[in-house]
Amino acid sequence: MTYFHSSFYYVRYNVLFKCWRQVLFGERFSFKLFLFSFIFTLVFFLHQLLNLFFRSIDELIFFRYRSIKIKPPVFIIANPRCGTTYLHKLMGNDERYVYMKLAHTIFPSVSFAKLYQLLSFIDKKIGNRIAKLFKIIDSVLYKGWDGIHPLGFNKAEEDEALYTLALTSPAVFLLFPFLHLVKENWLLDNEPEKVREHMMNYYENCVKRFMYASGEDKIYLSKNVLSSGRINCLLQKFPDAKIIYVARNPYEALPSFISMFGVMYHSHSPHIKDTDEVLQVWAWLGIAFYKHFNEARKKIVVENLIAIKYDDLIAQPVNTVEKIYGKFNWTVSIDLKNKLAEEELKNKSYRSRHHYSLEQFGLSKEKIYKELKFVFDEFGFEQ
Repeated sequence: MTYFHSSFYYVRYNVLFKCWRQVLFGERFSFKLFLFSFIFTLVFFLHQLLNLFFRSIDELIFFRYRSIKIKPPVFIIANPRCGTTYLHKLMGNDERYVYMKLAHTIFPSVSFAKLYQLLSFIDKKIGNRIAKLFKIIDSVLYKGWDGIHPLGFNKAEEDEALYTLALTSPAVFLLFPFLHLVKENWLLDNEPEKVREHMMNYYENCVKRFMYASGEDKIYLSKNVLSSGRINCLLQKFPDAKIIYVARNPYEALPSFISMFGVMYHSHSPHIKDTDEVLQVWAWLGIAFYKHFNEARKKIVVENLIAIKYDDLIAQPVNTVEKIYGKFNWTVSIDLKNKLAEEELKNKSYRSRHHYSLEQFGLSKEKIYKELKFVFDEFGFEQ
């Protein structure tokens, strides 16, 4: 459904209706899942009212955002659990870029961004009391994500919420365990033309509002682990965008993907086992991402694409970033080099507390290799 025009507001309600049909009339009714779904739906519609309010203010006061010309953005793309957060953090030290925080992705409007800036200014004057409060709130809301993916209202985040709250993202199925039954949100590139057009009009408009509030002279830096399935849509809107693709051994990336996106299932559907199709399907989505990007990249101008290995990024972050900058003829400033060196030093002591295996989720290396042989061949991963 579009409100006035898809660039103003767009939501794909039929996905929500299909999920609710499964909640109420699926194979197994769960009161806990029903309660989670009810609370989410209530908050979802309240959020929409607030978002529509902020965006309406934009049209009255900050309407000049419409004339913003977005410079060719930089998209860091990969399968989930492939180091995009780390690379985004490294490149985010470069002052030429601006990127969204979780707050901006939840309320994509100029008026909210201005309010956020005002509150941040006031908060610094009063000893960061508001920031401390939100840290406490974050620790409660995102406790299950500790050590998996840093989440917080004031933390840098991928812009996936723009798609999720428009109900066009696989992330919708974090709350509704029906990815294996409702297939509309797997790959946006494969959806009907109207859906693609509406969603990308809305996405571009959100980026315009953010850039207007954050600095139109800057370059928008986005990292998104689900954008492999919408790469054609992104390139249609931003044909000159720079694409940085991070590849990780599927044997490591896929089980980590399942575990990450299955975190919520432990809360609302504890009866789901690791080997159930409901969880396994996330691996097949990951496989679809690998395949789809492999085909889509053939259309990307060579000068606008670089593919790097996760292992190289983790082992040699500074060299990897310099390699990226060299590919696109960007200058690495002295200040950026120093910040990168600091981050590399910090990362040397990091050790993940989470270990996953394909077998844990009822998957085999033989099956994965058969599906993704081209990935192993190109990047030289252990078979």
